[in-house]
Amino acid sequence: AIERDPGYAPALINLAGIAHDEGESEEFGRYLAALVDLAPENPDVLRLRAVSAKANGNEGEALQYLQRAFEVA
Repeated sequence: AIERDPGYAPALINLAGIAHDEGESEEFGRYLAALVDLAPENPDVLRLRAVSAKANGNEGEALQYLQRAFEVA
């Protein structure tokens, strides 16, 4: 799917999740940046932003992203 449509958010979300699970923080960051540009209000993108914020020690920011994800879901 990603080869046919590089802007296909569901595929990028899955790839970002895999990169995060495998500890590939740089790759995760690239996917997340693309997703923020592509679908900033997607609940899954907001959840991934929360994961990133928490990993960087920003728990308050992470909570804000999770709250927003619940609002738009």
